[in-house]
Amino acid sequence: MENDGDNYSAQRSHKFLENLNRYYTFCTASGKMGEDVLKEASFDNVEIIYNAPEHSNKEDTVNFVREADKKCDIILFAGGDGTAVDILNANPHIPVLGIPSGMKMYSSIFAMNPEEAASLLDDFDRGKAIVVESIVEDADEEKMIRGELIIKTRGKLKSIGSADQYHNPKIVTQEWAEDSISEFITDTMDSSYYLIGTGSTCKSIMDRLGIKTSIFSVDLIRNGKILKSNYYPQDLDEYIKEDAGLKIIVSPYAGSGFFLGRGNRQIDERAVRRAGKGNIIVVSSEQKLSSIRGLAFDVDGIDHSFFGKYMKVIVGYERFKMIPLL
Repeated sequence: MENDGDNYSAQRSHKFLENLNRYYTFCTASGKMGEDVLKEASFDNVEIIYNAPEHSNKEDTVNFVREADKKCDIILFAGGDGTAVDILNANPHIPVLGIPSGMKMYSSIFAMNPEEAASLLDDFDRGKAIVVESIVEDADEEKMIRGELIIKTRGKLKSIGSADQYHNPKIVTQEWAEDSISEFITDTMDSSYYLIGTGSTCKSIMDRLGIKTSIFSVDLIRNGKILKSNYYPQDLDEYIKEDAGLKIIVSPYAGSGFFLGRGNRQIDERAVRRAGKGNIIVVSSEQKLSSIRGLAFDVDGIDHSFFGKYMKVIVGYERFKMIPLL
């Protein structure tokens, strides 16, 4: 099933389907909730078990999941934490696996990317995957409006995992000391354009520059001044001159290790390639790094050959650590 009206979810669903190595019978909802993507991908063995309206809502998700729970072995969905919470409210008894496609993805119900989701499903079909208990989490939206990041545990669902694939919830810890990181970054900034990512570590840099912004936005600055708050991919050509340098500052999620593609999806392939690996600046406290096995990214069009095996992470003033990429 797919989120209604979300082109990104459709793209991620297609990538998932393209990577399947086994043949399946899909039970789905009509139209944009799943049928359209499966037909576009030339899957013929598709059964419509729920007739969805043109513009579906959370009630349609709950109703579909209850039908799927009676007929299927596993529920697959493309979306974010909001969809995961809707599925939780339907109380399914079979495993659930998320194809990561949302802006908020704190829950451990998601695979790392569509390719891993396909691999997990194939393992599940071969009897090589294990059923695990996954936490469904979501950010408090009222708090988000006020610039606070409060993650609430909504409940647990069965999911699937493999021994050789990392599948762990995002760990939310206390605020970390970030002064030395932000001081080092601001002291070494040059005349390049800077895309500053989401999260408290990145926003401590903005605070030191005296720029007020949301903890959830990607912002474009140059020479200590903001050029575009709440940056999106279409802003690249309008705001960034072709002959000028671009640097990207991001921080990994605690627990999952994602430094690109989760919470900062606005930073797309074009921006990453324009900056180049040497200008992707990762910042993190050592405490946060202790919660992850390595760094991960999920940017369409960027593969592991771009970054290599390790990334340098700034952990303090003139202090660095080399962290492996998953």
